[in-house]
Amino acid sequence: MKNNNKKGEKMKFSKMMVINAVLSGCLLLTACHNNPLERHTQEENARAFMAAAEGAENQLHIQQDSKGVSYRMCMEGIQGNFDCKDFFNQMLFKLKSKPGYKSLTLDELTSTSTWNGIKEDYKSLLFNAID
Repeated sequence: MKNNNKKGEKMKFSKMMVINAVLSGCLLLTACHNNPLERHTQEENARAFMAAAEGAENQLHIQQDSKGVSYRMCMEGIQGNFDCKDFFNQMLFKLKSKPGYKSLTLDELTSTSTWNGIKEDYKSLLFNAID
């Protein structure tokens, strides 16, 4: 009987160790990802997003001379003649090639809070880009 009790205790201990390791790993992964947008000013983010949007527009052959307006359209739910999902993926690809944005995620790029944070600077850049 004593031998079965020791086996049960070892199993409980092993399960606890596995659970502890998994939880520790999850916490570590979460702590390691810093939102790259927090390392830049809103204006810097708006400029980087504008450049990435223009690059994505060119890559996807979205209307000529759109100058980054596609990001605004997608974020504000304005229907264009392109797929926002494809556009966002291409934009993210462009942003990840820029120093300081390599760890940016699609969720961060497309979140409402991100858009709300840069909206005024982005719109100002769009306005100034008009010839």
